[in-house]
Amino acid sequence: MAERVNALLGAELVDGLSSATAWRSSSQLKLMLPRPRGTAVWACAATYGGGLVAGDRIALDLTVGAGAALCLGTQSTTKVYRSTGAEAVQEVSGEVAAGGLLAILPEPLSPFAGSRYRQRSVLRAAAGASLAWLDTVSAGRLSRDERWQQAAYDARLDLLLDGRLILRDTLRLDAGSPARLAGWAALSTLLLIGPRTAEAAQAARALAELHRPGDDGLLISASPVADGILLRLAAADPEALAGRIRAVIAPLAQPLDGDPWRRLASVEIACT
Repeated sequence: MAERVNALLGAELVDGLSSATAWRSSSQLKLMLPRPRGTAVWACAATYGGGLVAGDRIALDLTVGAGAALCLGTQSTTKVYRSTGAEAVQEVSGEVAAGGLLAILPEPLSPFAGSRYRQRSVLRAAAGASLAWLDTVSAGRLSRDERWQQAAYDARLDLLLDGRLILRDTLRLDAGSPARLAGWAALSTLLLIGPRTAEAAQAARALAELHRPGDDGLLISASPVADGILLRLAAADPEALAGRIRAVIAPLAQPLDGDPWRRLASVEIACT
């Protein structure tokens, strides 16, 4: 197995502004900070070659102090390349203090045919902390007719509130996925909890309540989590999916000092 790669980023409130106070990355997992200080710290993560190969093991640790805010995006879609047997592994650990906000809003992950991928994410929040978590997996390279042809995909999200596990959300895809997911091009999970994401969480609830199954080629379901919501979406059209998510997370523009979707697009430009 390839050497485990570690990266970390910490944000704290310094003289009234969110500031990057800890920052470490590597050649395989780069963290770039187009805005290391402000209302919110903005960061961009990029993997070597734009994706993960068999045997890669990426580990990222994020911490947000009391009252601070941190938003992390990715440079582009993360590709998971075909595997000859070993899996690619990505681990994310996030910890948020009371009054802090951690927003993890990456571009979709695209598993190629024959790829093997495992993702483990653990988010720890103190009482009064806020989290925004987006995770999207696409059907793969549709232009090559690779629709849900990954060998294995296993993603798990654990949410701990004041040290107590309150959510474990798991998605597993295997060789039977093409039949089960025929017609769908992408799946998304959006978690919003805490006071600083309350408006976005309300937008998510309204979307789930008003949406009719099949509108815009989407299926949407919602589950209450603590003082927030877990939103799940399946889409036949990735653009329609992106539009719905864009509308839901738009209220995060205030605590993050910028429209998350547009800001992440500018971060991508800055990282290239």
